[in-house]
Parts: sequence; C-alpha cells; structure tokens
Amino acid sequence: MRSPDRAADPVSVFCQEWNPPGSWYDHDASAVAVFQLSDGIVFTYRGSWCAEGRNTSWESDWRVIGQKGSITWDGGEGFAAQVVSKPGGFRSELADVQISSP
Repeated sequence: MRSPDRAADPVSVFCQEWNPPGSWYDHDASAVAVFQLSDGIVFTYRGSWCAEGRNTSWESDWRVIGQKGSITWDGGEGFAAQVVSKPGGFRSELADVQISSP
C-alpha cells in the first residue's frame, strides 16, 4: 500500500478508438482506455461523443471500486455508495451508505 503523500507513477496505457455505426462524426468518436499505475491501481475510461439514449452531464458518470465497497457519482448531485456488511462466498451482503454533500 502506498503512502498518501506519494503519487503513483504511470506504467502503461492501452486505448482503442472507433467510429460506431450511425455516428454523425467523420472520425473515431468512441474510445475505451485502460491505465495501469505503479502501485497496482488500474482504471478505465469509456466514452462516446455519439451515443444515443441516456445522456450524461459534462462531468460524466464515475464509479470508484474499493476492496470493501463502491461509490458512484452521476456527474451532478447524485452520489450512491455501498459497503460490504457481511462477507460472503460468491457475493457479499451490502449495506447502503448515506453520502453527505460537501
């Protein structure tokens, strides 16, 4: 585990981009990227400028997954979090966590 005052270094990144069928752009408008950092953190990015349907805010949708739970943010005011309340076999029991606004 890294100390909070030490930043992780980038190790690798892989990105695939494409222009999906039905896109109104001339060039690649969608992408998926995988980033790996020196302390074992891996994070992903997925985005599209031409996706129809459920729109996101400019801040997008965020999901942070930890060892004992996860938190989501809808890019506006919608935070939601759950933590493991009882470890299980394939799936653990989860409990909702109240998120207070900053």
